[in-house]
Amino acid sequence: MKKIKSALALLLAAVMCLSMAACGSSFEDNVAVLVRGNLNEIYLGQYDEDYMKLVNTTAEDCETNYLSGIEMEAEFFVNYFNIEYPTVELIEEIEELYKDIYSHSKFTVNEPSKLDEDTYAVKLQISPIDIVQLVDDNWDEGMAEFYDKYAESDTSTMTDEEYQAFDADWARAIIDMFYEQMPNLGYKEEQSIAIQITRGEDDVWTISDNDMVSIDELIIYYP
Repeated sequence: MKKIKSALALLLAAVMCLSMAACGSSFEDNVAVLVRGNLNEIYLGQYDEDYMKLVNTTAEDCETNYLSGIEMEAEFFVNYFNIEYPTVELIEEIEELYKDIYSHSKFTVNEPSKLDEDTYAVKLQISPIDIVQLVDDNWDEGMAEFYDKYAESDTSTMTDEEYQAFDADWARAIIDMFYEQMPNLGYKEEQSIAIQITRGEDDVWTISDNDMVSIDELIIYYP
């Protein structure tokens, strides 16, 4: 589920930027700028002037792309943890949480290698963020109060109001665990991947769907 939702957000941003990239003999000099600019935009919410000039975009447009990705991640979080009745306020809180998590994104974009006239390869080093692993490792302790509160409860006999209160407590307990573990945030072992930037028949340079998915899978580690 995360692969699909995150990839859609990433692909939207990547295609919008790379499709407007400079072509021709000078393109090789700009490949790393494009890839690094996309990752900075999507994960860090940072928009370099050289990158924006290269792809003919604005900080406002980059911000829109960044926030769209954050919104999709919040939606994924809700589905991943089976939160059934998220309020607007809860979604906004999760979005802020993901902004904080993604601000720790750690990656290196190396210089490109030209494979042929229509293809460049770029090697990336990514250190996966381990926050979800930390929550998982401390799950029993972190959820103990919630489990104690509902130890004698049967969700199948709850009224709609009671179940929504149960769901809200469930969501609150999970989010609080993330807050508790944020000071301990670290990284899994660094991973290296190679992605390709290719030019299509319409003279548009893009990162493949599969490569965008691979990048996104590595930024945050989900056990």
